[in-house]
Amino acid sequence: ILIDQAVGQISFGGHPYGLNRSNALPEAPLAVMPRVDAAALIAADEARMADGKKGPYRFGKSHAVSLGLENSGVWSTMSNGDRVWRLQVSCPGAFSINMAFHRFVIPEGAQLFLYNTMGDMLGGFEAASNPGSDQLGVDLLAGDRVTVEYVEPARVAGQGELSIGQVTH
Repeated sequence: ILIDQAVGQISFGGHPYGLNRSNALPEAPLAVMPRVDAAALIAADEARMADGKKGPYRFGKSHAVSLGLENSGVWSTMSNGDRVWRLQVSCPGAFSINMAFHRFVIPEGAQLFLYNTMGDMLGGFEAASNPGSDQLGVDLLAGDRVTVEYVEPARVAGQGELSIGQVTH
């Protein structure tokens, strides 16, 4: 007997610093993905279907990236010693954005959040969010801009490894 298992993203709640304007964090740098010709992709998909070809069905246009703690974003230190790393990712014209972290190794107490300009949020993702793996795929958020925020408590400063390897428009 085969049993299919659905593994969802395990999040543990919390609240990112960036959603509270009183924290006075600097504007997060913006990583802009290349424009996508959605009409051309839809036409190509329709042509495949008209030729009788099935799947794989296109979910979106994926962009290979390497955006991480060392090479992008901005770090801030809060008054309690917590370190906060933030990066905005933009996909011009996208209905939604999701991404895959090809490196997701965060220490106990650290959290990862993603949120859009409409106040929708994913997270907090923690060390236990993806047990046994050093990668994490996250669900989509509506809109064409998402902020990624990593919060690292002072007691584990510098121990996290985080890198976005794919952004899907």
